[in-house]
Amino acid sequence: MSKVRTETTVAERARIIDAWEGDENGSKTLKEISEILKIKYTTVWKIIDRYKKSNSIANKAGRGRKQTFTDREKRSIVKFVKINPRSSAVDISNATETATGKKTSPKTIRRILNSNGYKNFRAKRKPFISKTNMKKRLKFAKEHLNKDQAFWDKVLWSDESKFNIFGSDGRIKVWRKKKEALKMKNLNPTVKHGGGSAMVWGCFSSSGPGKMEFVETTMNQHVYQGIIDRNVKSSAAKLKLGRRFIFQQDKDPKHTAKSTWAFFKTQKITVLDWPPQSPDLNPIEHLCDHIEREIRKTPISNKNEVKRRLSEVWETTPPEVTTTLVNSMRSRCIAVIEAKGGSVPRLTGETETTGPVANCNRQGRKPDHYSNTFNPGQAWCPTFSTSHNHHHHHGFIRTYEIIQGELTTTTTTATLFGRTSNSSTAASASCWPDSKLGIESSSEVSLLP
Repeated sequence: MSKVRTETTVAERARIIDAWEGDENGSKTLKEISEILKIKYTTVWKIIDRYKKSNSIANKAGRGRKQTFTDREKRSIVKFVKINPRSSAVDISNATETATGKKTSPKTIRRILNSNGYKNFRAKRKPFISKTNMKKRLKFAKEHLNKDQAFWDKVLWSDESKFNIFGSDGRIKVWRKKKEALKMKNLNPTVKHGGGSAMVWGCFSSSGPGKMEFVETTMNQHVYQGIIDRNVKSSAAKLKLGRRFIFQQDKDPKHTAKSTWAFFKTQKITVLDWPPQSPDLNPIEHLCDHIEREIRKTPISNKNEVKRRLSEVWETTPPEVTTTLVNSMRSRCIAVIEAKGGSVPRLTGETETTGPVANCNRQGRKPDHYSNTFNPGQAWCPTFSTSHNHHHHHGFIRTYEIIQGELTTTTTTATLFGRTSNSSTAASASCWPDSKLGIESSSEVSLLP
């Protein structure tokens, strides 16, 4: 096996030249230098010979292997991928060879794309959204972008969901050793037809979970209307939403049947005009995920246990969970607008807290004394806070607007100022309730007492 060739460093070359030129004790021969520095004789000779001719031991300019593609050709490869993201490295390699006449390997293509921030991922599975429904989703997001938090707090969110006894049908990963694959704790048990399931209908608002009902028969428009009759108004009363609450449902055919709409009209229930194919906009999807995670913390072997655990977890879901989910509606609308009505990532709430009350620091302290400071179109984005004689919160204010049908954002550096109470700790600090928003000449926005 041949040895890997290593290049001498500039420091090693300098030591060779110093030994060859010598000092007051005299110079060394090439053989002596080779033995002392443990460098091959021929290498020592070449370095000294080059030094004699050029008086230099530095690396030569332009040395090393030349790049296959110019910067312009690399940009063309990246542009090709932007237009054709499903192309394989082999396809891109063939297309590049046709365009440039340069033969290259898929490995080189991958290296170029990786250096430009592209990596090959498995395409995420998302429901296909038609162009018509993309337009409806975009219209909804634009119309509701600047709704204040008070509007969303009046919404009663609803949906149906199925909970399998043996969990989801998706792939489950476990940490195990090589020969422990068949140990019971490392198995994902499968049962014919999923081992049974529990179908539930539920609703919630920002203030907490509403009522939940198990669906024991095949759901049709008449069964659905019965569920609504038994649960919606009583849930609104339980959550103190008032008589003018807004009911949300998706565009399932049994939800939009003529008899169902007639029922809503008779019951005087206001229904939110929800866009089709929009589970990613509905925060109840994430509430169901939360419920699923919680009920799986204990073993479940039959349908009755599923029902019992579902009822327990549903009733004990803390208001902080539902508040965070509803507070993410502005972020969801922004994501849909930026995707032009297309699919968006699953959001569980953003760092930004929009609406009349904003988070002031990373500990999640919500200063009610700032409740009238932020407009519905603004979001407070905290970075850090300090507390000495004053309590300062640093971050920036992001303002969202729809101008001529397009989403625009403006970001301004901001600091929230307020005097602390007698307590020396930041956690118990309180600011003057009459704080106002002032804009200084430095473009820094401050809340001054």
